[in-house]
Amino acid sequence: MVRKKGFGYTLEVLIAIAVVFVFTIIIFSSTNFPVSAGTGLIKKQGFEALEYLEKTDELRYLVLSGNKVVLRNRLRELLPPGISLDVDTCSATCSGEIPEKRTVVSLDYYISGYQDRFFTRKVKLWMWGSF
Repeated sequence: MVRKKGFGYTLEVLIAIAVVFVFTIIIFSSTNFPVSAGTGLIKKQGFEALEYLEKTDELRYLVLSGNKVVLRNRLRELLPPGISLDVDTCSATCSGEIPEKRTVVSLDYYISGYQDRFFTRKVKLWMWGSF
């Protein structure tokens, strides 16, 4: 009789642990992250893509030559799918085709020259998508 009592207590403890575990999964699986967490991540990825292009010496060359189409295509290759973007190189005020009623993340990246040529340009990158 003592054996059956111990088995019953063990079964009760296992059921209680399972119930607590299921409720914990249900509560924490429905956590919504704020939109700012997604925008911060997208901004970081955009900055890292521009930094990569600079380290490979492509960014400075593309800015000097004014080839925005190739720059835009290279950035699309580096950024995750689902992110739309526009890019402009300018010295003061940049303009781009930015959609209305969308959350748009923008960042500025400054270039000061290429090889023996000195110039100051700002690369303005706008990103939007499903974030």
